[in-house]
Amino acid sequence: MRRHSPKRAVTSSSGDGLHSLLSSQPADRSGSEWPSRDILRAALLVAGIWLSLQSLWVARSAFVLTFLGVLFGVALSGGVTWLQRRGVPRAVGALLILLAFLGVLVGLAWIAAPRISEQAQQLQQQLPEALDRIERWVRA
Repeated sequence: MRRHSPKRAVTSSSGDGLHSLLSSQPADRSGSEWPSRDILRAALLVAGIWLSLQSLWVARSAFVLTFLGVLFGVALSGGVTWLQRRGVPRAVGALLILLAFLGVLVGLAWIAAPRISEQAQQLQQQLPEALDRIERWVRA
């Protein structure tokens, strides 16, 4: 087991040594509180964070599409494996499951379309009256 040697007190050229390290007074800097190197570092840090956030914002749709693709692939994998154990090739199984999924979506849209169309017509008829009521309420 190695032992660490105790740290030696750092002495400055003025001879105040450990006292200056332990004092609550900040070190006397000739000039400003922030040296130009610290200002540059802070500015670069802020610029880097801003640039990173902007890049993430621009790429957000790619992240969402990638996430949904992986999610869909994981969900598809179980069904494809099940079909493969029953003798269906993986590519054909994936195509069958994909077509079945799309068929379910089309079927749901076909069932819901008449109701949505009916509600859109009702909204078109009732919207002018509702806007008039809101306008009268705002003026009152």
